[in-house]
Amino acid sequence: MRYVCCALALVFAALPFNSANAQSVRFEGTYVIKAVNGCGTDAVVGDAGTMRYAPAGVGNPVATGSGISFIRTFAASAYSSASGPFQPTLTTVNAVGIFNNASSFTASLALTFQDPTTIDASTQAVNLRGQVANFEINGNGCVVDFEAALIRRPN
Repeated sequence: MRYVCCALALVFAALPFNSANAQSVRFEGTYVIKAVNGCGTDAVVGDAGTMRYAPAGVGNPVATGSGISFIRTFAASAYSSASGPFQPTLTTVNAVGIFNNASSFTASLALTFQDPTTIDASTQAVNLRGQVANFEINGNGCVVDFEAALIRRPN
C-alpha cells in the first residue's frame, strides 16, 4: 500500500497545478476495463481500479486541459490534454506513469461518452467511457476500453 500511495503522489505531482483555480471540480470512483487489444497480461478484461477525473473548464488542477488518472494495485498512470476537454477520437495526450519507475510515455486517449455531457460546479456524479492506446508505462501497443462511475470529490 505504501508503494501505491507514493506512486499516486508522483503521478499527481506530474500534472501542473493552476493555483488560480483553488475551487477544483474533481471526480473519483471506479473504472473497469471492458475490452483489450495487444495487452498480453498487462491489462485484462475485468481489471478495475480507482479513477480520478478533472474536466476542463471548471477550475481543475491541470490548468486549461482535462486530466484523468488510473490507479491500479501496482501501477498508476495519468493523462492530460494540453487544453480543453478530451476528444471523442484517439488524440495524443501527455502521459506519465509509475510501475518499476516513474516516467513520461507516449499515449492517446479518447473520451467517447460522458454523462452528463456538460459538467459545471454543481455536477455531483459522472459516468465515462473511453479508450487509451499505449495504456500505462509498459503498454506499447496495448489498447484498452474502459468505463467509469465517478462522484464529486469534496474540496
